[in-house]
Amino acid sequence: MGGGVSTATCWDTRTPSAPPRVGPNPWIVQQNLRRPSRVPVGVGCYFQICHGGRIKVREIASDSPASECEKIRVGDELVRVDSIDIQGKSLSQLSSHVLGQQGSWVKLEFVSVRDHQHYTVVLMREKRSVQSAGSFEEEWEMSLNALRV
Repeated sequence: MGGGVSTATCWDTRTPSAPPRVGPNPWIVQQNLRRPSRVPVGVGCYFQICHGGRIKVREIASDSPASECEKIRVGDELVRVDSIDIQGKSLSQLSSHVLGQQGSWVKLEFVSVRDHQHYTVVLMREKRSVQSAGSFEEEWEMSLNALRV
């Protein structure tokens, strides 16, 4: 892409450079004015509710903002979305926080399955045709205990 537009979809909040502001990306919003979409989009994570109501990453879609980030791992526990505590929330409630407008940013805080340390990433919501490890999925799906956002 030309014109100095960043193509980054992930920001590790531990880096010294300032992360993008959470909210719509003005450049992408401007581009999407030509093709407005009211369908919410996510970041390519499949979540499930585990024992004790904890929400964990079940799968990460290939070629998604979550996979490009290279920080999020299967088994990591999601604890906050945009500084909102989501522990004990239903998957329906979770989807209302994670899904959003194409090109907007969402801040996700996790607890690592490996070392139990908290980490935060900021991802751009993008609509992509993604392939899960199993089979082609819809843009987002919900079931009794799993959600793709």
